[in-house]
Amino acid sequence: MLTFLCSACSPKTIEVPKENALIVCLDEVGVKEKDVSNIDIQEKDGYLIHFDYKNKKYTFKVSSSGLIRSRNVEKTDEPKVEAPVLSEAEKGAKQAALNNAGLTEADVENISVKTNADQTITVRFKIKNEGTTMVTVLDMHGNPLNSYFE
Repeated sequence: MLTFLCSACSPKTIEVPKENALIVCLDEVGVKEKDVSNIDIQEKDGYLIHFDYKNKKYTFKVSSSGLIRSRNVEKTDEPKVEAPVLSEAEKGAKQAALNNAGLTEADVENISVKTNADQTITVRFKIKNEGTTMVTVLDMHGNPLNSYFE
């Protein structure tokens, strides 16, 4: 609460606008307004302020004078990343690379498939038990051209 005193005046309480209450909350988290989403400000016995930032939901209760009364942070789910849709040639190349290595999809992780400008397909995966990464370059028909470990 901000109170101004002077010899000729009585004490007065200054109310901050909701935009300033939001700035107080953003400063508390160490972010700028452009970095957060889903901002919601309700005037309810001061301000109730909600916003999202980096997989967290923040809720603040702020007095009308701009003091934070309480703060709550909830972790939200990580955003789901959908697997890219592979062309038929890329699907065939992926299977051919696994077959060439004598492995199945259960034996590997972090599989990536990329069609290159020279009409070849690069398949990269990490072998689970070994921790090594294998790269296979194949032609568009799934024939291995080169394989190596990174």
